[in-house]
Amino acid sequence: MTISLNNNIHENDYLTKEEVINILKQKYKINITSRALKFYGTEKLIEPGIKDYFQGFIGILSIYPKQTPLMINHIKKLQEIFKLKLKEISKYRNLGYEFDGLEINNLNKIEYAKFETVITAYACAEVDYIDWFEIKSRNGEVHQPVFYEKRDKNNDIEEIHVKIIEINVLGKSSVTETPIGELPAYKEIIFSKKGVQII
Repeated sequence: MTISLNNNIHENDYLTKEEVINILKQKYKINITSRALKFYGTEKLIEPGIKDYFQGFIGILSIYPKQTPLMINHIKKLQEIFKLKLKEISKYRNLGYEFDGLEINNLNKIEYAKFETVITAYACAEVDYIDWFEIKSRNGEVHQPVFYEKRDKNNDIEEIHVKIIEINVLGKSSVTETPIGELPAYKEIIFSKKGVQII
């Protein structure tokens, strides 16, 4: 991906490398070096930094998507709370982002549970949802991320969805037996061969 020299970095939803490191330190209490940040990109844990010339800056600059600090925070939670290794996180993250329905379908129950946890974490980071691993109030409402898959007529996995749903709506659905896919959501994140879509 290349951003035009004439475009403003922040208007394009990007942060400089230094901004990413500062946000991690100040907001999430995570100390990370430039080398470690590059490692995360190389290992496909995050989108690698883009190096280019940008208006208002001297020399080549490294920039990252604005969701990067929160994604790294979620990666740390996956390590600390769910005891996942970086190689596992990278593997399951890329099954969603590079979408391989056949390989997802072939995961065993333990692997699929890890995949679901990782994709839910990344999906929530995509929409700036921080408390994905526990239920908390957001703007006066309590939401919960819900993971589900969509299959085609051959029963192959076609899409992976994560919907952030208000908990009262979710509770009523169990009574009315309304499918998750038909429930209104704060945000919905879809992983497929078309890429990642947010609706």
